[in-house]
Amino acid sequence: MKRIILVLAALSLLAVGASAQPVQLTDFQAAFQTFADDMAGVLAANSTVGNVWSQAYLGGFPRFGAGLAVGANFVPADSAEPLFAEAGAPLPSELSNLGIPLPAAALSFKIGLPFLNMDVGVKGGLIPDSAATALASNGVEATYETMGVNVRYALLKDRLVIPAVSIGASWNYIKGSAKTGLGLGTQDFEYTVSGSPGYDGVYTITVTDPDVDLQWEANTFDFTLQVSKNLLIFTPYAGAGFTIGRTAVDGGMAASVDVYQGATLLDPVADADVINALEQAAGVSISDQGFLVNAESNSPTIRIYGGTSINILVLKLDFMASYVPASKSLGAQVMARIQL
Repeated sequence: MKRIILVLAALSLLAVGASAQPVQLTDFQAAFQTFADDMAGVLAANSTVGNVWSQAYLGGFPRFGAGLAVGANFVPADSAEPLFAEAGAPLPSELSNLGIPLPAAALSFKIGLPFLNMDVGVKGGLIPDSAATALASNGVEATYETMGVNVRYALLKDRLVIPAVSIGASWNYIKGSAKTGLGLGTQDFEYTVSGSPGYDGVYTITVTDPDVDLQWEANTFDFTLQVSKNLLIFTPYAGAGFTIGRTAVDGGMAASVDVYQGATLLDPVADADVINALEQAAGVSISDQGFLVNAESNSPTIRIYGGTSINILVLKLDFMASYVPASKSLGAQVMARIQL
C-alpha cells in the first residue's frame, strides 16, 4: 500500500522535479492536465467499489449480506508519459503495463425488501488510524474516505435456466489525499504574462525542498444493468455501468514558495495584487505554503464488468474485472462477504 500511495503522490511532480532547468508552468499544466483528466475519469469508476455483488438480485427480505471489498482502477500509462517526457525520462517499467493504480476499499451491506423485487445497500470506508500512523512513520501522509447508498430492482429472478437480471442506481462519494517528500531540492517554474497591463513579464515560482501533494474527490451517480446465474458453487456475472457526476484532482507542491517578477522577489502581502493576477493568468493556486494545479471532470463514464463468486455455504469470495472503453483503463475488485 505504501508503494501505491507513493506512486500516486509523486507522479504528478516527479517528472518536473527531475529537471535541473526551470520548467515552463504552461508545459507542466498541460502534462498534469492530461494525467488529471484521465485520473478524474477513472475516479468515477473507482467510486463504485463495493456496489457490485455477483448476484444481480439478492432476493427478498430477510435475505442480506455484508462484507469487505478491496479494489483498484488504473490510470493508463499513456496519461503519465507526458509528465516524464517533460524531464526527458522514461516511464518506470513497473507502471508501463497496467498504469497507475488508484486503490479503494469499502465495507458493504445489502438487504432485500419485503413485497418488492428490490434490494438496498449502503457502503462506507476510511483509512484506519493504525494504517495512517504506519504510513506517517514512513514519511507519507494519507487520507481516504468513501460512502454510498444503492438500490437494485430485479427484472428477472434466477430460476432454472433463466438468469437473474437487474437494474441498479447508486450515489457514491470518495475522497483521498497523499503527500510525501521525495528530496526534489529546489525547483523553478516560469510563466510569462502578456497582454495584462501592469502585470506583463516573466514570473518565477521557486519551491524549496517540497513535498509532492495529490488530492482527489468524486461525487457520482451510477446506473447499472447486470445479469448473473447461480451454477453450483459459482455465480458468474456480467454487466455495464453508466456514471455521471463531478470528479476533481489537485496536484502540486507543499513547500516554502517564493515568487519573483523578473529578478524582484514579491512580498505576499505588499504584492498580493500582482500574485493574484499571476494566479488568474496561470490558473494555479499560490500561497507561501505551496501551489496547486487542478483539473475537474463532469464527463459521463461507461464501463463494462464481469466476474464470478465462489460460494462456500454462506461465505462468498467475489472476483471482478472492469474496463472503461473511453480511457482504456482497467479495474479489479475482490470481495469477501457473508450472505444469507
